[in-house]
Amino acid sequence: MGAHLIKAGLTHRQAVVLMSTVYMFTLSFVVEEQAVFPRPGERSPDYDIEERKKQLDAAKLPFMRKAGPVLFDQFDRRYKESMKLIIAGAVATTRTT
Repeated sequence: MGAHLIKAGLTHRQAVVLMSTVYMFTLSFVVEEQAVFPRPGERSPDYDIEERKKQLDAAKLPFMRKAGPVLFDQFDRRYKESMKLIIAGAVATTRTT
């Protein structure tokens, strides 16, 4: 994989950092998903989206009030979107180095 990244235009260091980033992001993402859904289809009460929204001040934190469904639901979708952003950043780096 590293050789392919270097061939695509990344330096050795950039390839190593990218692979490490993807690895660490994936581990952290899975840990978070398992905290929200400790068993398939069973949401932890600690991650109740509507309760979270009620606790956030609408005037001070409108952005974060709307973030709950993105952060704590549809994990597969968010993972794919996140990886696209990470890869897009790597591609942009190869264009500027």
